[in-house]
Amino acid sequence: MKEHINITILKDACEQFGYTCKQISKGVNEYFDAFVVSKPHSKKSFVASVWQQYPTQSAWHIAIMKYKDMTKHYLDKGGFTTISGKFFSAEEKPIDPSEIDSYVQENFGYPCIIKPNDKSLSKGVELISGKREVVDYLHRNTSLYPNILVQEYIQKDEYRLFIYQGEIRFAYKYQTGLNMKADTIDHFMDSDFPEELKTWAKRLYQYVNAPIIGADVFVANDFSEIQAVELNHNPFLKVVYEKFNKKDLALGIWKDVLEDYFC
Repeated sequence: MKEHINITILKDACEQFGYTCKQISKGVNEYFDAFVVSKPHSKKSFVASVWQQYPTQSAWHIAIMKYKDMTKHYLDKGGFTTISGKFFSAEEKPIDPSEIDSYVQENFGYPCIIKPNDKSLSKGVELISGKREVVDYLHRNTSLYPNILVQEYIQKDEYRLFIYQGEIRFAYKYQTGLNMKADTIDHFMDSDFPEELKTWAKRLYQYVNAPIIGADVFVANDFSEIQAVELNHNPFLKVVYEKFNKKDLALGIWKDVLEDYFC
């Protein structure tokens, strides 16, 4: 079974900076393999996997950033601009597509976005053009994603920010606001960030108080308007390490994380 690139990056960082990373369990696939990271002569250690890499994230940080309805509510309370949307759940009773259709028609119209409330990597995210597609989405996905978010479709540049301790370490733009595959990513930045983005990232860090934040944002062409799409408690370094070949940047981030944890 091929090792996931996130684990490869972690292992490389551990080897380069004097830590150990040993596998302690094997999952059904590489996403669920578990590793313990330790430092010689230290009593501390942590368990890492692809889905939970960083030891500095608390349960509160994870919850705030994992569940998209909670993220929106929390950011709205903090005065951040977010995307119009509504949470629907099939946990207690089936979702009525007519309710979704009415909500969309009354608030922003089609097309709209439907996405799972707690997934990442664009899993289950679809552009919906009318009520028939709402019905079809629910038919295909309710058993997989019983909790969904229906959002306004925004046509602006979308950026992913990797924020560490309030500072942007890198950012890149998606060529589309929907299909977030690696081959749709361009305009990479690891310095000279627009002041508006830097100020927004610092404010977000001070409000959320999480050491690591992956933030997806829509921005106007001049960066004068920044609209939060969603947050990620476990942002991957794969794009930086592989697509842009910024290995030193990825390893440097892990160096800081490890030093902060084991200090």
